[in-house]
Amino acid sequence: MPLRPTIVITGSIRVEGGDKRVAKQREESRDADVVRQAVTQTREVTTDRRDANVVSTGYMRRVRLLRVVNTPFGALIDAEKLKDVKELIASADKAVADFNKQRGVNATAQLTNGMLWEPLRGNRLLAVESWLSRGVAKKDPEAVQAVKALAPLSPS
Repeated sequence: MPLRPTIVITGSIRVEGGDKRVAKQREESRDADVVRQAVTQTREVTTDRRDANVVSTGYMRRVRLLRVVNTPFGALIDAEKLKDVKELIASADKAVADFNKQRGVNATAQLTNGMLWEPLRGNRLLAVESWLSRGVAKKDPEAVQAVKALAPLSPS
């Protein structure tokens, strides 16, 4: 199944830190002479972590708007959108650097940009083609739509 030239984006913007799990104990008694301890875990999230999640989620939404289909091998994007992909990753790099610089060394959360793009070829191309053909055989609507969208352009 030949595909038209395609770009694949892998990775994401990773958020590290900014949350901690706290164990809380409370006593429960069902009988007068038996007292049980109940331990529950709660998660506390800092403002830095919430702000970092907003940055990360915003860029992953932008990737989702550009992609044709999401595969286990990355998000497939039409090669005609290469300029948009480069701008997206460059602006993500800048946003991550600005976030980390603005928060300083005492920040409770840090961002790391692990997104990268590359042309879809080689072993990854073979894996994507077989993944899509399995999806078409199983009549997966997303795979059928992706095959139609990524079909080679016919010469006019």
